[in-house]
Amino acid sequence: MKPLIAKEVERNLLFPKGRYFIIINSKAVKPLQKGTIIDVETDGLFPDRNHIITLGILKRNEIRIFQLIKPFYDRFQKLCHQIVEDQPMPHYAYASHFEQSFLQVTTEWQDLTQYYEVDYDQENPWRTSRLAAITFHPFPNQPYDIDGQQVLTEWQQWLKTKKPQHLTNIVYHNTCDILRTQQILEKMQNE
Repeated sequence: MKPLIAKEVERNLLFPKGRYFIIINSKAVKPLQKGTIIDVETDGLFPDRNHIITLGILKRNEIRIFQLIKPFYDRFQKLCHQIVEDQPMPHYAYASHFEQSFLQVTTEWQDLTQYYEVDYDQENPWRTSRLAAITFHPFPNQPYDIDGQQVLTEWQQWLKTKKPQHLTNIVYHNTCDILRTQQILEKMQNE
């Protein structure tokens, strides 16, 4: 999957048509029966001073990743808000508190962390059960995936070097998180 994502990132970067973001489309093996899985990547932890740089959605069997390529943060924020508002409900997320706080969308959300120990506080909203620790990697033949904390470094390197590999790493990470979230949703629905 990662080589396919890399090709899509490079193809989209060749013809961005003056856009400040690219869209990467792929398919999930198992379709989502209802609602939408949503995952964001950001350049920090605090919505009052950090920004969304990636929005990933899984609807039915379609994965669509919106990846910022130019630092037009406010425009991208508004776009992401509108995209999420237009998605079928319920909206599922692992640690939906994080997605909701950045997207500023108050629609029906189902937080899938309710099944795992989570530790939130005002200064450090990280969850104690990382998604990677409670799910299996969706692409066992290509298991390397950056950690969510490495997204900021990849984004900074993209802004500095414009090397597509940095965006590929972010998009691949977001895709993996969406598919891992789907695993939790399936487990929850089967119980």
